This record gives sequence, C-alpha cells and structure tokens, in this order.
Amino acid sequence: MPAKKNDISGSDGCGEEEKEEFEVERILAKRVTKNGRVEFKVHWKNYLDAHDSWEPQENLGGSKALLDEFLQRKGNKRENKKPTTSRTP
Repeated sequence: MPAKKNDISGSDGCGEEEKEEFEVERILAKRVTKNGRVEFKVHWKNYLDAHDSWEPQENLGGSKALLDEFLQRKGNKRENKKPTTSRTP
C-alpha cells in the first residue's frame, strides 16, 4: 500500500536500490486524531479505493497544490452554509 508521494527506497536482494513513487490523485477528507494530529485521507493515483489511506500533512509535501485546493474547497463549504436560528415562542 502506498505510504506517501516521496520516493521510497528498497532493495531487490541484489544490492541494487529501487525507488518507487506514489502519486496523490486527490485528497478526500481531513480528521484530527485523539492526540491532536491532523491527517488527510488520500486517494492514490492508479490504485483502487481500498488503498486509500490516512496520511499526516508532512507526508503530502509533494502534493501542496492538491492540499491547498482541498482546504479551500472545505473552507468554502463552511462559508456557504447559512446559519440556523431556532424560534421559540
């Protein structure tokens, strides 16, 4: 399962180093964990939804434009909501 966009180094057993890069296709959601850590649910390019994962913001350094777009979209949704009022007799 992809871990982040940054290169991940590994070994094929022959002493040669391989690098595999996982690319973020879109950011789906945001959450704050019990310890206050902010994480984003990421959909990885060329992977099924089953591989979506929660990643800390520091793992999304190469996806700043997608992160900014997601945060702006979420902010706009909140701004567009009308405040509700309760009417009591």
